[in-house]
Amino acid sequence: MKVLLAQSELLTLSGSGYQAMAIHLIEDGHECDALHELAWEPITSNAEAFVLFESAAQQLGISKPSREEAVNTLLRYYSTRIAAENSVPHAELERMMQEVYWPEVSKHQSSVFVGDSHDMEEFIGAYWNYDDLHDSPDVVGYNGLFGQKAIQAFDQHVRTLAEQWLLRHTEPVLPSHSNPS
Repeated sequence: MKVLLAQSELLTLSGSGYQAMAIHLIEDGHECDALHELAWEPITSNAEAFVLFESAAQQLGISKPSREEAVNTLLRYYSTRIAAENSVPHAELERMMQEVYWPEVSKHQSSVFVGDSHDMEEFIGAYWNYDDLHDSPDVVGYNGLFGQKAIQAFDQHVRTLAEQWLLRHTEPVLPSHSNPS
């Protein structure tokens, strides 16, 4: 539930996105009239879905996180997913970038490296490295490996980055030196 609320705070969701969240919340055992209306009734606009979602959250006594709390929740969520041995790190990293970096962290001033306001600089570097590994598999490698073997080795490196990030951030990440511009 915390992840869904964090996503709703940072992302512009479609009406169907709010409906999917409502269905997920019902499946998790949450019950209220607004949630059922959002899940099962036709929604005509994103604004209508948003109002119903806000109403459902209020009926359930759930408060949406601040933008900073949402960033922390999603960073931890995606770092945990990336670190999992059965994960596809590149896919999870792409979601982290789409849901955390681009909508919020990219707006914070960096001191040395892009994303360092939230200790994301290694994730951002890995994100762009995946592009290079995929775009030029015969030219760009990792640790002397090329093609699919390089990607598999880099996957393990990215899992290690996520594990290290989680070890450094047992508490929420506070912006180290910036405010959104």
